[in-house]
Amino acid sequence: MLLIVLVFALAALLRFINLDRHSLWLDEAATWWNATRGSWLASAFAEANHAPGWWLVTRVFVRAFGDNEFIIRLPAVVAGIACVPLVWLLARRLLDPERVPDAAGFRGVDAGAAGSIALLASIHPLWIEYSQEARMYAALLAGSLGLSLLYLDWLRTRRTRSLVLYALVGAITLYFHHLAALTMIAHACFALWEGLRRRRLVSFVFPLAIAQACALALFLPWLLRTLQSGVSAATLGGFGRVERLGFALWRLAFGPSLATLDRPRIDAGPIVLLREEAGIVIAGGAVVALSIPFALRTLGRDSSARRFLLASVIAPIAALLLAFSWVPLLHEKFLIMVAPYVLLLLVLGARNAPGLLRHFLLTGVFGLGVLGTFAYFMPDSPIVSRLAVHGHPYGKEDWRGARSWIAERAHRGDIVFLYPPYLKLPWDYYDRERTKTVPLPRRPVSLEELTLSAPGWQAASRTFLVTAGIRANERKGLVQDLSTWTARFGSGRPTGLIESKLLTPHWGVWVYEFEGPEADSPRSTR
Repeated sequence: MLLIVLVFALAALLRFINLDRHSLWLDEAATWWNATRGSWLASAFAEANHAPGWWLVTRVFVRAFGDNEFIIRLPAVVAGIACVPLVWLLARRLLDPERVPDAAGFRGVDAGAAGSIALLASIHPLWIEYSQEARMYAALLAGSLGLSLLYLDWLRTRRTRSLVLYALVGAITLYFHHLAALTMIAHACFALWEGLRRRRLVSFVFPLAIAQACALALFLPWLLRTLQSGVSAATLGGFGRVERLGFALWRLAFGPSLATLDRPRIDAGPIVLLREEAGIVIAGGAVVALSIPFALRTLGRDSSARRFLLASVIAPIAALLLAFSWVPLLHEKFLIMVAPYVLLLLVLGARNAPGLLRHFLLTGVFGLGVLGTFAYFMPDSPIVSRLAVHGHPYGKEDWRGARSWIAERAHRGDIVFLYPPYLKLPWDYYDRERTKTVPLPRRPVSLEELTLSAPGWQAASRTFLVTAGIRANERKGLVQDLSTWTARFGSGRPTGLIESKLLTPHWGVWVYEFEGPEADSPRSTR
Protein backbone atom coordinates (compact mmCIF):
# COMPACT_ATOMS: atom_id res chain seq x y z
CA MET A 1 0.00 0.00 0.00
CA LEU A 2 2.90 2.37 0.70
CA LEU A 3 4.10 1.91 -2.88
CA ILE A 4 0.73 2.81 -4.36
CA VAL A 5 0.53 5.91 -2.15
CA LEU A 6 3.94 6.93 -3.50
CA VAL A 7 2.66 6.41 -7.02
CA PHE A 8 -0.27 8.73 -6.31
CA ALA A 9 2.10 11.31 -4.83
CA LEU A 10 4.32 11.08 -7.93
CA ALA A 11 1.25 11.63 -10.12
CA ALA A 12 0.33 14.77 -8.17
CA LEU A 13 3.89 16.13 -8.30
CA LEU A 14 4.24 15.66 -12.07
CA ARG A 15 0.93 17.41 -12.70
CA PHE A 16 1.97 20.50 -10.76
CA ILE A 17 5.51 20.77 -12.18
CA ASN A 18 5.82 23.74 -14.58
CA LEU A 19 2.07 24.16 -14.69
CA ASP A 20 2.37 27.71 -16.03
CA ARG A 21 5.45 27.07 -18.19
CA HIS A 22 3.48 27.53 -21.43
CA SER A 23 1.17 30.41 -22.15
CA LEU A 24 -2.47 29.57 -22.72
CA TRP A 25 -3.10 28.34 -26.24
CA LEU A 26 -6.21 29.08 -28.28
CA ASP A 27 -8.57 26.47 -26.79
CA GLU A 28 -7.41 27.23 -23.23
CA ALA A 29 -8.07 30.92 -23.87
CA ALA A 30 -11.59 29.95 -24.94
CA THR A 31 -12.02 28.32 -21.51
CA TRP A 32 -10.95 31.57 -19.82
CA TRP A 33 -13.16 33.64 -22.09
CA ASN A 34 -16.24 31.49 -21.43
CA ALA A 35 -15.60 31.21 -17.69
CA THR A 36 -15.20 34.96 -17.12
CA ARG A 37 -18.30 36.31 -18.86
CA GLY A 38 -20.35 38.94 -17.09
CA SER A 39 -22.64 36.50 -15.30
CA TRP A 40 -23.03 32.82 -14.46
CA LEU A 41 -25.76 32.56 -17.06
CA ALA A 42 -23.54 34.14 -19.71
CA SER A 43 -20.81 31.61 -18.90
CA ALA A 44 -23.29 28.73 -19.10
CA PHE A 45 -24.47 29.79 -22.57
CA ALA A 46 -21.13 31.06 -23.84
CA GLU A 47 -20.60 28.28 -26.39
CA ALA A 48 -23.16 25.95 -27.95
CA ASN A 49 -20.50 23.58 -29.30
CA HIS A 50 -19.58 22.42 -25.78
CA ALA A 51 -21.65 21.76 -22.69
CA PRO A 52 -21.24 24.40 -19.94
CA GLY A 53 -19.96 22.25 -17.08
CA TRP A 54 -16.27 23.04 -17.51
CA TRP A 55 -16.80 26.78 -17.89
CA LEU A 56 -18.75 26.86 -14.61
CA VAL A 57 -16.14 24.82 -12.72
CA THR A 58 -13.37 27.09 -14.03
CA ARG A 59 -15.41 30.14 -13.09
CA VAL A 60 -15.60 28.88 -9.48
CA PHE A 61 -11.81 28.49 -9.34
CA VAL A 62 -11.10 31.88 -10.96
CA ARG A 63 -13.48 33.74 -8.66
CA ALA A 64 -12.14 31.93 -5.59
CA PHE A 65 -8.40 31.99 -6.26
CA GLY A 66 -7.63 34.54 -9.00
CA ASP A 67 -7.25 34.92 -12.74
CA ASN A 68 -3.90 33.52 -13.85
CA GLU A 69 -2.60 30.59 -15.89
CA PHE A 70 -1.95 28.43 -12.82
CA ILE A 71 -5.50 28.81 -11.47
CA ILE A 72 -7.17 28.42 -14.86
CA ARG A 73 -5.41 25.06 -15.25
CA LEU A 74 -5.93 23.97 -11.64
CA PRO A 75 -9.32 22.24 -12.20
CA ALA A 76 -7.70 19.99 -14.83
CA VAL A 77 -4.88 19.20 -12.38
CA VAL A 78 -7.40 18.07 -9.77
CA ALA A 79 -9.24 15.89 -12.29
CA GLY A 80 -5.97 14.51 -13.67
CA ILE A 81 -4.70 13.52 -10.22
CA ALA A 82 -8.01 11.76 -9.52
CA CYS A 83 -7.61 9.70 -12.71
CA VAL A 84 -4.63 7.75 -11.30
CA PRO A 85 -6.37 6.16 -8.26
CA LEU A 86 -9.45 5.63 -10.44
CA VAL A 87 -7.50 3.68 -13.07
CA TRP A 88 -5.85 1.68 -10.28
CA LEU A 89 -9.29 0.73 -8.92
CA LEU A 90 -10.50 -0.13 -12.41
CA ALA A 91 -7.48 -2.35 -13.09
CA ARG A 92 -7.98 -4.13 -9.76
CA ARG A 93 -11.66 -4.68 -10.49
CA LEU A 94 -10.93 -6.16 -13.92
CA LEU A 95 -7.71 -8.07 -13.25
CA ASP A 96 -7.68 -8.87 -9.53
CA PRO A 97 -11.10 -10.02 -8.26
CA GLU A 98 -9.36 -11.99 -5.51
CA ARG A 99 -9.00 -8.68 -3.66
CA VAL A 100 -12.33 -7.30 -4.86
CA PRO A 101 -14.70 -10.32 -4.92
CA ASP A 102 -16.75 -10.43 -8.08
CA ALA A 103 -19.86 -12.42 -8.87
CA ALA A 104 -20.23 -11.22 -12.47
CA GLY A 105 -17.80 -13.64 -14.07
CA PHE A 106 -14.50 -11.75 -13.69
CA ARG A 107 -11.95 -14.31 -12.54
CA GLY A 108 -8.74 -12.30 -12.35
CA VAL A 109 -5.66 -12.93 -14.48
CA ASP A 110 -2.86 -10.78 -13.01
CA ALA A 111 -3.01 -9.76 -9.36
CA GLY A 112 0.00 -7.43 -9.61
CA ALA A 113 -0.86 -5.55 -12.80
CA ALA A 114 -2.94 -2.77 -11.21
CA GLY A 115 0.06 -1.14 -9.50
CA SER A 116 2.09 -1.19 -12.72
CA ILE A 117 -0.79 0.33 -14.67
CA ALA A 118 -1.20 3.09 -12.07
CA LEU A 119 2.54 3.81 -12.22
CA LEU A 120 2.47 4.12 -16.01
CA ALA A 121 -0.60 6.38 -15.82
CA SER A 122 1.14 8.58 -13.23
CA ILE A 123 4.13 9.26 -15.50
CA HIS A 124 2.40 9.04 -18.87
CA PRO A 125 2.92 12.27 -20.85
CA LEU A 126 -0.56 12.21 -22.39
CA TRP A 127 -2.23 11.94 -18.98
CA ILE A 128 0.04 14.73 -17.71
CA GLU A 129 -0.62 16.92 -20.75
CA TYR A 130 -4.39 16.88 -20.34
CA SER A 131 -3.98 17.37 -16.59
CA GLN A 132 -2.08 20.59 -17.35
CA GLU A 133 -4.43 21.96 -19.99
CA ALA A 134 -7.31 24.27 -19.12
CA ARG A 135 -9.80 22.07 -20.93
CA MET A 136 -12.32 19.44 -19.92
CA TYR A 137 -10.57 16.28 -21.15
CA ALA A 138 -9.06 15.24 -17.80
CA ALA A 139 -12.55 15.54 -16.31
CA LEU A 140 -13.94 13.48 -19.22
CA LEU A 141 -11.37 10.77 -18.45
CA ALA A 142 -12.12 10.85 -14.71
CA GLY A 143 -15.85 10.71 -15.34
CA SER A 144 -15.47 7.83 -17.79
CA LEU A 145 -13.40 5.87 -15.26
CA GLY A 146 -16.04 6.56 -12.61
CA LEU A 147 -18.80 5.31 -14.91
CA SER A 148 -16.90 2.08 -15.59
CA LEU A 149 -16.32 1.50 -11.90
CA LEU A 150 -19.99 2.08 -11.08
CA TYR A 151 -21.11 -0.23 -13.88
CA LEU A 152 -18.73 -2.97 -12.73
CA ASP A 153 -19.93 -2.47 -9.16
CA TRP A 154 -23.51 -2.96 -10.33
CA LEU A 155 -22.48 -6.16 -12.16
CA ARG A 156 -20.91 -7.40 -8.92
CA THR A 157 -23.59 -6.40 -6.42
CA ARG A 158 -26.76 -5.68 -8.45
CA ARG A 159 -27.46 -2.78 -6.12
CA THR A 160 -29.82 -0.10 -7.46
CA ARG A 161 -27.67 2.55 -5.78
CA SER A 162 -24.84 1.85 -8.23
CA LEU A 163 -27.09 2.54 -11.24
CA VAL A 164 -28.53 5.69 -9.64
CA LEU A 165 -24.99 6.98 -9.15
CA TYR A 166 -24.18 5.85 -12.71
CA ALA A 167 -27.00 8.04 -14.06
CA LEU A 168 -25.87 11.06 -12.01
CA VAL A 169 -22.17 10.69 -12.86
CA GLY A 170 -23.12 10.08 -16.50
CA ALA A 171 -25.14 13.32 -16.66
CA ILE A 172 -22.39 15.33 -14.94
CA THR A 173 -19.73 13.93 -17.30
CA LEU A 174 -21.92 14.67 -20.33
CA TYR A 175 -22.10 18.28 -19.15
CA PHE A 176 -18.30 18.33 -19.21
CA HIS A 177 -18.20 16.83 -22.71
CA HIS A 178 -20.88 15.20 -24.84
CA LEU A 179 -18.47 12.44 -25.91
CA ALA A 180 -18.93 10.84 -22.49
CA ALA A 181 -21.68 9.09 -24.43
CA LEU A 182 -18.97 6.93 -25.99
CA THR A 183 -18.28 5.32 -22.61
CA MET A 184 -21.97 4.58 -22.22
CA ILE A 185 -22.07 3.09 -25.72
CA ALA A 186 -19.19 0.79 -24.75
CA HIS A 187 -21.05 -0.35 -21.63
CA ALA A 188 -24.22 -0.93 -23.66
CA CYS A 189 -22.28 -3.02 -26.18
CA PHE A 190 -20.78 -5.14 -23.40
CA ALA A 191 -24.20 -5.58 -21.74
CA LEU A 192 -25.73 -6.68 -25.04
CA TRP A 193 -22.84 -9.03 -25.76
CA GLU A 194 -22.90 -10.53 -22.26
CA GLY A 195 -26.69 -10.79 -22.20
CA LEU A 196 -26.84 -12.62 -25.52
CA ARG A 197 -24.04 -14.97 -24.50
CA ARG A 198 -25.68 -15.83 -21.18
CA ARG A 199 -29.23 -15.77 -22.59
CA ARG A 200 -30.16 -13.22 -19.94
CA LEU A 201 -30.66 -10.23 -22.19
CA VAL A 202 -33.31 -8.47 -20.10
CA SER A 203 -31.46 -8.70 -16.78
CA PHE A 204 -28.19 -7.46 -18.31
CA VAL A 205 -29.46 -4.78 -20.69
CA PHE A 206 -32.68 -3.35 -19.24
CA PRO A 207 -31.37 -1.90 -15.90
CA LEU A 208 -28.35 -0.32 -17.59
CA ALA A 209 -30.56 1.08 -20.35
CA ILE A 210 -32.77 2.79 -17.76
CA ALA A 211 -29.75 4.38 -16.03
CA GLN A 212 -28.32 5.58 -19.34
CA ALA A 213 -31.70 6.93 -20.43
CA CYS A 214 -31.94 8.92 -17.17
CA ALA A 215 -28.47 10.39 -17.74
CA LEU A 216 -29.36 11.34 -21.33
CA ALA A 217 -32.67 12.83 -20.20
CA LEU A 218 -30.84 15.11 -17.78
CA PHE A 219 -28.52 16.15 -20.64
CA LEU A 220 -31.25 16.43 -23.28
CA PRO A 221 -31.85 20.21 -23.02
CA TRP A 222 -28.25 20.97 -23.85
CA LEU A 223 -28.04 18.24 -26.48
CA LEU A 224 -30.92 19.82 -28.39
CA ARG A 225 -29.21 23.22 -28.26
CA THR A 226 -25.96 21.73 -29.60
CA LEU A 227 -27.73 19.92 -32.44
CA GLN A 228 -29.53 23.12 -33.43
CA SER A 229 -26.30 25.12 -33.58
CA GLY A 230 -24.20 22.38 -35.22
CA VAL A 231 -20.95 20.72 -34.17
CA SER A 232 -17.56 21.71 -35.56
CA ALA A 233 -14.02 20.33 -35.21
CA ALA A 234 -10.54 21.29 -36.32
CA THR A 235 -8.86 19.68 -39.32
CA LEU A 236 -5.48 18.00 -39.51
CA GLY A 237 -4.21 19.03 -42.93
CA GLY A 238 -3.56 16.07 -45.22
CA PHE A 239 -4.20 13.46 -42.52
CA GLY A 240 -7.13 11.30 -43.57
CA ARG A 241 -9.35 9.05 -41.50
CA VAL A 242 -6.85 6.19 -41.16
CA GLU A 243 -3.89 8.48 -40.44
CA ARG A 244 -5.89 10.43 -37.84
CA LEU A 245 -6.88 7.25 -36.05
CA GLY A 246 -3.35 5.88 -36.16
CA PHE A 247 -1.89 9.03 -34.69
CA ALA A 248 -4.61 9.21 -32.01
CA LEU A 249 -3.83 5.63 -30.92
CA TRP A 250 -0.11 6.40 -30.95
CA ARG A 251 -0.60 9.29 -28.56
CA LEU A 252 -2.87 7.22 -26.33
CA ALA A 253 -0.04 4.68 -26.08
CA PHE A 254 3.04 6.93 -25.91
CA GLY A 255 1.95 10.53 -25.44
CA PRO A 256 2.26 13.85 -27.30
CA SER A 257 6.01 14.42 -27.12
CA LEU A 258 7.28 11.44 -29.15
CA ALA A 259 6.62 11.77 -32.89
CA THR A 260 5.16 15.21 -32.23
CA LEU A 261 2.62 16.42 -34.77
CA ASP A 262 3.28 20.16 -35.09
CA ARG A 263 2.19 22.70 -37.70
CA PRO A 264 4.94 21.96 -40.28
CA ARG A 265 4.17 18.25 -40.11
CA ILE A 266 0.43 18.84 -40.41
CA ASP A 267 1.11 20.83 -43.56
CA ALA A 268 3.61 18.28 -44.91
CA GLY A 269 1.42 15.22 -44.34
CA PRO A 270 1.91 11.80 -42.69
CA ILE A 271 4.70 10.52 -44.95
CA VAL A 272 7.13 13.17 -43.70
CA LEU A 273 6.24 12.37 -40.08
CA LEU A 274 6.88 8.65 -40.58
CA ARG A 275 10.16 9.30 -42.35
CA GLU A 276 11.50 11.71 -39.73
CA GLU A 277 10.40 9.57 -36.78
CA ALA A 278 11.07 6.12 -38.23
CA GLY A 279 13.12 4.91 -35.24
CA ILE A 280 10.62 5.91 -32.55
CA VAL A 281 7.66 4.68 -34.62
CA ILE A 282 9.28 1.28 -35.25
CA ALA A 283 10.19 0.88 -31.57
CA GLY A 284 6.72 1.85 -30.39
CA GLY A 285 5.05 -0.27 -33.05
CA ALA A 286 7.09 -3.31 -32.01
CA VAL A 287 6.10 -2.86 -28.35
CA VAL A 288 2.41 -2.61 -29.28
CA ALA A 289 2.49 -5.46 -31.81
CA LEU A 290 4.11 -7.84 -29.30
CA SER A 291 2.31 -6.75 -26.12
CA ILE A 292 -1.31 -6.83 -27.23
CA PRO A 293 -1.36 -10.49 -28.42
CA PHE A 294 0.07 -11.58 -25.06
CA ALA A 295 -2.52 -9.43 -23.29
CA LEU A 296 -5.37 -10.98 -25.23
CA ARG A 297 -3.97 -14.46 -24.64
CA THR A 298 -3.79 -13.76 -20.89
CA LEU A 299 -7.33 -12.37 -20.91
CA GLY A 300 -8.44 -15.62 -22.54
CA ARG A 301 -8.53 -17.04 -19.01
CA ASP A 302 -11.16 -14.41 -18.14
CA SER A 303 -13.57 -14.05 -21.05
CA SER A 304 -15.74 -11.45 -19.27
CA ALA A 305 -12.77 -9.11 -18.72
CA ARG A 306 -11.64 -9.58 -22.31
CA ARG A 307 -15.11 -8.72 -23.66
CA PHE A 308 -15.29 -5.66 -21.40
CA LEU A 309 -11.89 -4.41 -22.61
CA LEU A 310 -12.66 -5.04 -26.28
CA ALA A 311 -16.01 -3.25 -25.99
CA SER A 312 -14.34 -0.32 -24.18
CA VAL A 313 -11.78 0.07 -26.98
CA ILE A 314 -13.67 -0.89 -30.13
CA ALA A 315 -17.06 0.76 -29.50
CA PRO A 316 -15.77 4.38 -29.06
CA ILE A 317 -13.43 4.05 -32.06
CA ALA A 318 -16.18 2.57 -34.24
CA ALA A 319 -18.60 5.34 -33.22
CA LEU A 320 -16.12 8.09 -34.15
CA LEU A 321 -15.25 6.39 -37.43
CA LEU A 322 -18.95 6.30 -38.23
CA ALA A 323 -19.33 9.99 -37.35
CA PHE A 324 -16.20 11.04 -39.26
CA SER A 325 -18.08 11.77 -42.49
CA TRP A 326 -20.02 14.52 -40.70
CA VAL A 327 -17.53 15.79 -38.10
CA PRO A 328 -13.76 14.99 -38.17
CA LEU A 329 -13.51 13.99 -34.49
CA LEU A 330 -10.71 11.43 -34.80
CA HIS A 331 -8.31 12.92 -32.28
CA GLU A 332 -6.87 11.41 -29.12
CA LYS A 333 -8.64 13.94 -26.90
CA PHE A 334 -11.99 12.64 -28.18
CA LEU A 335 -10.84 9.08 -27.46
CA ILE A 336 -9.47 9.85 -24.00
CA MET A 337 -11.87 7.31 -22.46
CA VAL A 338 -9.94 4.58 -24.35
CA ALA A 339 -6.60 5.57 -22.78
CA PRO A 340 -6.90 3.40 -19.62
CA TYR A 341 -7.53 0.27 -21.67
CA VAL A 342 -4.59 0.97 -23.98
CA LEU A 343 -2.29 1.16 -20.96
CA LEU A 344 -3.92 -1.93 -19.46
CA LEU A 345 -3.33 -3.97 -22.63
CA LEU A 346 0.29 -2.81 -22.95
CA VAL A 347 1.19 -3.51 -19.32
CA LEU A 348 -0.73 -6.80 -19.12
CA GLY A 349 0.86 -8.07 -22.33
CA ALA A 350 4.37 -7.06 -21.29
CA ARG A 351 4.01 -8.64 -17.83
CA ASN A 352 2.79 -11.94 -19.26
CA ALA A 353 5.22 -12.34 -22.14
CA PRO A 354 7.61 -15.31 -21.81
CA GLY A 355 11.26 -15.20 -20.74
CA LEU A 356 13.50 -12.40 -21.95
CA LEU A 357 10.71 -10.99 -24.08
CA ARG A 358 8.93 -10.00 -20.87
CA HIS A 359 11.89 -7.85 -19.78
CA PHE A 360 12.20 -6.38 -23.28
CA LEU A 361 8.54 -5.36 -23.45
CA LEU A 362 8.42 -3.98 -19.91
CA THR A 363 11.52 -1.94 -20.69
CA GLY A 364 9.91 -0.74 -23.91
CA VAL A 365 6.57 0.20 -22.35
CA PHE A 366 8.02 2.05 -19.36
CA GLY A 367 11.14 3.25 -21.18
CA LEU A 368 9.11 4.97 -23.89
CA GLY A 369 6.84 6.37 -21.19
CA VAL A 370 9.77 7.87 -19.27
CA LEU A 371 11.37 9.17 -22.48
CA GLY A 372 8.07 10.77 -23.48
CA THR A 373 7.78 12.43 -20.07
CA PHE A 374 11.30 13.87 -20.33
CA ALA A 375 10.50 15.08 -23.85
CA TYR A 376 7.33 16.71 -22.51
CA PHE A 377 9.03 18.56 -19.65
CA MET A 378 12.45 19.18 -21.24
CA PRO A 379 11.91 19.36 -25.02
CA ASP A 380 15.03 21.51 -25.51
CA SER A 381 17.40 19.11 -23.75
CA PRO A 382 20.20 17.96 -26.14
CA ILE A 383 19.67 14.32 -25.16
CA VAL A 384 15.92 14.53 -25.73
CA SER A 385 16.45 16.38 -29.00
CA ARG A 386 18.83 13.69 -30.24
CA LEU A 387 16.83 10.66 -29.08
CA ALA A 388 13.23 11.73 -29.42
CA VAL A 389 11.98 15.00 -30.87
CA HIS A 390 14.30 15.42 -33.91
CA GLY A 391 13.76 19.14 -34.28
CA HIS A 392 10.03 19.05 -33.50
CA PRO A 393 9.73 19.58 -29.73
CA TYR A 394 6.48 19.53 -27.80
CA GLY A 395 5.20 23.05 -27.14
CA LYS A 396 2.30 25.46 -27.37
CA GLU A 397 1.47 28.74 -29.05
CA ASP A 398 3.43 31.51 -27.33
CA TRP A 399 0.79 34.19 -26.89
CA ARG A 400 2.49 35.52 -23.79
CA GLY A 401 5.62 36.12 -25.88
CA ALA A 402 3.65 37.72 -28.72
CA ARG A 403 2.09 40.26 -26.39
CA SER A 404 5.48 41.06 -24.80
CA TRP A 405 7.17 41.45 -28.21
CA ILE A 406 4.58 43.96 -29.38
CA ALA A 407 4.43 45.78 -26.01
CA GLU A 408 8.16 46.56 -26.32
CA ARG A 409 7.59 48.29 -29.67
CA ALA A 410 4.10 49.76 -29.60
CA HIS A 411 3.24 53.38 -28.84
CA ARG A 412 -0.05 54.92 -27.81
CA GLY A 413 -2.49 54.80 -30.72
CA ASP A 414 -0.79 51.88 -32.51
CA ILE A 415 -3.08 49.17 -33.87
CA VAL A 416 -2.84 45.38 -33.71
CA PHE A 417 -4.59 43.36 -36.41
CA LEU A 418 -5.52 39.77 -35.50
CA TYR A 419 -5.95 37.13 -38.19
CA PRO A 420 -7.95 34.87 -38.09
CA PRO A 421 -10.47 36.73 -35.90
CA TYR A 422 -10.70 34.01 -33.23
CA LEU A 423 -7.14 34.89 -32.16
CA LYS A 424 -8.84 37.61 -30.12
CA LEU A 425 -9.39 34.97 -27.41
CA PRO A 426 -5.74 34.37 -26.40
CA TRP A 427 -4.72 37.92 -27.29
CA ASP A 428 -7.31 39.44 -24.96
CA TYR A 429 -6.16 37.23 -22.09
CA TYR A 430 -2.63 38.67 -22.20
CA ASP A 431 -3.38 42.16 -23.51
CA ARG A 432 -6.43 43.00 -21.35
CA GLU A 433 -7.43 45.77 -23.81
CA ARG A 434 -4.20 47.74 -23.34
CA THR A 435 -3.74 48.07 -27.11
CA LYS A 436 -6.28 48.75 -29.84
CA THR A 437 -6.98 45.46 -31.62
CA VAL A 438 -8.93 44.80 -34.81
CA PRO A 439 -9.85 41.19 -35.75
CA LEU A 440 -9.72 40.63 -39.51
CA PRO A 441 -12.28 38.32 -41.15
CA ARG A 442 -11.02 35.12 -42.74
CA ARG A 443 -11.47 36.32 -46.31
CA PRO A 444 -9.81 38.87 -48.59
CA VAL A 445 -10.23 42.34 -47.09
CA SER A 446 -10.18 45.45 -49.22
CA LEU A 447 -8.43 48.68 -48.24
CA GLU A 448 -11.83 50.33 -47.87
CA GLU A 449 -13.04 47.62 -45.46
CA LEU A 450 -9.84 47.89 -43.46
CA THR A 451 -10.21 51.65 -43.16
CA LEU A 452 -13.84 51.26 -42.10
CA SER A 453 -13.06 48.63 -39.42
CA ALA A 454 -10.03 50.54 -38.06
CA PRO A 455 -10.61 54.29 -38.52
CA GLY A 456 -7.40 56.28 -38.43
CA TRP A 457 -5.09 53.28 -38.81
CA GLN A 458 -3.23 55.07 -41.62
CA ALA A 459 -1.97 57.67 -39.15
CA ALA A 460 -0.67 55.15 -36.57
CA SER A 461 3.10 55.24 -36.08
CA ARG A 462 3.17 51.44 -35.96
CA THR A 463 0.79 48.74 -37.15
CA PHE A 464 1.15 45.14 -36.02
CA LEU A 465 -0.22 41.89 -37.43
CA VAL A 466 -0.59 38.77 -35.30
CA THR A 467 -1.47 35.52 -37.04
CA ALA A 468 -1.37 31.78 -36.33
CA GLY A 469 -2.68 28.46 -37.60
CA ILE A 470 -2.79 29.36 -41.30
CA ARG A 471 -0.85 28.17 -44.31
CA ALA A 472 2.27 30.01 -45.51
CA ASN A 473 0.74 31.29 -48.76
CA GLU A 474 -2.28 32.73 -46.92
CA ARG A 475 0.02 34.48 -44.44
CA LYS A 476 2.31 35.76 -47.20
CA GLY A 477 -0.59 37.30 -49.13
CA LEU A 478 -1.91 39.07 -46.05
CA VAL A 479 1.52 40.51 -45.19
CA GLN A 480 1.96 41.74 -48.77
CA ASP A 481 -1.42 43.47 -48.69
CA LEU A 482 -0.69 45.23 -45.41
CA SER A 483 2.78 46.27 -46.64
CA THR A 484 1.28 47.73 -49.81
CA TRP A 485 -1.47 49.57 -48.01
CA THR A 486 0.88 50.92 -45.34
CA ALA A 487 3.35 52.16 -47.96
CA ARG A 488 0.53 54.01 -49.72
CA PHE A 489 0.28 56.33 -46.73
CA GLY A 490 4.02 56.92 -46.45
CA SER A 491 5.66 60.34 -46.35
CA GLY A 492 8.50 60.12 -48.79
CA ARG A 493 10.59 57.51 -46.91
CA PRO A 494 10.48 53.69 -46.80
CA THR A 495 7.39 52.34 -45.07
CA GLY A 496 5.76 48.94 -44.77
CA LEU A 497 7.06 45.79 -43.11
CA ILE A 498 10.09 46.51 -40.95
CA GLU A 499 10.34 43.45 -38.69
CA SER A 500 8.77 40.04 -38.19
CA LYS A 501 9.17 37.27 -35.66
CA LEU A 502 8.03 33.66 -35.45
CA LEU A 503 7.44 32.60 -31.85
CA THR A 504 7.65 28.88 -30.92
CA PRO A 505 8.49 28.02 -34.54
CA HIS A 506 6.69 24.70 -34.65
CA TRP A 507 3.57 26.02 -32.93
CA GLY A 508 3.44 29.05 -35.16
CA VAL A 509 2.53 32.48 -33.82
CA TRP A 510 3.78 35.06 -36.34
CA VAL A 511 3.99 38.75 -35.43
CA TYR A 512 4.76 41.52 -37.92
CA GLU A 513 5.54 45.19 -37.44
CA PHE A 514 4.73 47.78 -40.11
CA GLU A 515 5.90 51.37 -40.11
CA GLY A 516 3.35 54.10 -40.68
CA PRO A 517 3.76 57.69 -41.90
CA GLU A 518 3.96 59.09 -38.37
CA ALA A 519 6.75 56.79 -37.10
CA ASP A 520 9.13 58.61 -34.77
CA SER A 521 12.27 57.32 -36.46
CA PRO A 522 12.94 55.71 -39.84
CA ARG A 523 13.98 52.06 -39.93
CA SER A 524 15.17 50.00 -42.85
CA THR A 525 12.69 47.69 -44.57
CA ARG A 526 13.50 44.00 -44.49
